[in-house]
Amino acid sequence: LGTRQHQRTLRSIQKCTPAIKKSILRYNALCVKVRELLPEDRDYPLPQELPTDLTDLKNDPSLLDDVWVSSIPGDDVLWLTDITVRNAIRSQLLLDRCKEERARLMREQNQLYDWLVLESTAIARAL
Repeated sequence: LGTRQHQRTLRSIQKCTPAIKKSILRYNALCVKVRELLPEDRDYPLPQELPTDLTDLKNDPSLLDDVWVSSIPGDDVLWLTDITVRNAIRSQLLLDRCKEERARLMREQNQLYDWLVLESTAIARAL
């Protein structure tokens, strides 16, 4: 790179530095919150806090960890492994949709009834 391009690159990085540091601080706060929410009897892999210094961040190996993709040690999650749990979840979702549809149809029935009453009274008055 030429000197001009190098200086331009450095200036653009310096402009972005406050936003990057703010994002890192927010990420670190979320890591702490997730660690506090973890049940004591579970040992899930959690993301590590990132260094706030950008030179340390560049060489940080924790950026390459697949914390959320790797398998969870211990008990497997039932909705992933047990077909009956998956079927029960689907059935519960279907029941919820049916309840919503029934409520919608009842509202529509009431609105149609009100419309019919208005129309019949208008016809009765016209006659």
